[in-house]
Amino acid sequence: MSKYDIAVATIKPKTFYIVVKILEELDLQFRVCSPGDRFCDVAKVVITTESEALSMDLERLVLVEEVPDEITVSFDVMTRYLSVRNPREIVVGIDPGLHIGLVVLANGTTIFSKVMASTVDASHTALELVQLAKKRYPKSRTLVRIGLGSKLYSTLFLRSLVRKMPGIDIELVDERHTTSPGGYLTDQTSALLIAARTGRRPEKVDFQIESKRGFIRALQHLFTWLTNNRGELSLETAREILADETTVSEVLLKFTQLEKNRSTA
Repeated sequence: MSKYDIAVATIKPKTFYIVVKILEELDLQFRVCSPGDRFCDVAKVVITTESEALSMDLERLVLVEEVPDEITVSFDVMTRYLSVRNPREIVVGIDPGLHIGLVVLANGTTIFSKVMASTVDASHTALELVQLAKKRYPKSRTLVRIGLGSKLYSTLFLRSLVRKMPGIDIELVDERHTTSPGGYLTDQTSALLIAARTGRRPEKVDFQIESKRGFIRALQHLFTWLTNNRGELSLETAREILADETTVSEVLLKFTQLEKNRSTA
């Protein structure tokens, strides 16, 4: 990608700072210019706010809020740069685990890739990407493919997505043969392989998790991880999560509220 392909055209300090951080995260080179500069007429992608867009070519514009959303900007910049117009299919690939790999493909081309450390945040991000894809490309098929490498993590992720978006299009993908001679591939690479594979529709059994000792311990470890070693998940609460009587998000929210109350007491 040439450093002259993307222009950041805003004089709003906070907007500029956030957009630059997003582009750096995407590892994209860019040039800074003031709205109306000649370079804005030749750049392939111009990032600016609605009030600063003036008469610039809409085909090249990525309009952002004054406080830009990272997922939206990343999605819009990449689809605009890669000239994604009317994709037949947009797939969100997910490799669930203690670290979660997320990849979005538009007709097989990667337009988003990220590794996240929180299953809760990853679930929110996946839903945001699905909603964004449906909004930008309403005629395209948008679906989520979840890897089945871990029964616990894949089921928790599946439950979360379906609970928050009942009509979501999901396929479950067998993760076999996603290893390399040197060991497991990266979370992003695994998510990419998952996104590229045709899976199967979820069945009732896919939403169920047995209350096995191994699952309970793994869930307790996950909770400790998500609370930065500040919280412990009781055996009773772990069993309630496995039985789908509560969720990790709900338990985390209660924990956060208790922590806040203790700090202000």
